Amino acid sequence: MAKAKKKIGIIDFVVLGVLVVCLVLAIVGLTIDQWTTTEEVFGKTVDVSFGDYSEIVVEKNEMKGDTNDALGDDIMGGLDDIFGDSELVQDAKAEEAKLDAMVAFGYITVILVAVTLALYVLKMFLKAGFFRFLVLVAGALTLISGVLAIAMTAAYCGEVLLVGAGAALLAVGGMLGGLVGGASFFLSKK
Repeated sequence: MAKAKKKIGIIDFVVLGVLVVCLVLAIVGLTIDQWTTTEEVFGKTVDVSFGDYSEIVVEKNEMKGDTNDALGDDIMGGLDDIFGDSELVQDAKAEEAKLDAMVAFGYITVILVAVTLALYVLKMFLKAGFFRFLVLVAGALTLISGVLAIAMTAAYCGEVLLVGAGAALLAVGGMLGGLVGGASFFLSKK
């Protein structure tokens, strides 16, 4: 007996469409100029883009590497021992860590939404049951990454900045993409 071919259902196309929209939202979130913003003061707001934060992280890491190369690791370790206990230095390191995490989770979220979309397309057309499980895992990771991206942005903003439209779009794209990717495991048939 010949095995009947499984057709691609309407649910598959709906999930695919939502995942494409989520990827577009996440990419737009990274590219618009309002990742963070300030409150309106005298009729002016200041918006900072994700690209600006990304450039700060890259330049900071390059400068740190150049400083370590120029002074040597022994001298840098000694300076850290001398100034490492200062509250000001600890606060600066905490802000750097928040900035690094915010930028990292921004990129990770977009990548995971794209991976979830790619795995879902493979699941649709290759009809392998293993891809259903991979989409579930990628969806869960995308959801977690979207939540962490907005949480890290809010932690970085603190009391001075506000989360902007870019961060909100990325979070919506990541969280919705993760939910839909994970839910597709339960919606589609084996």
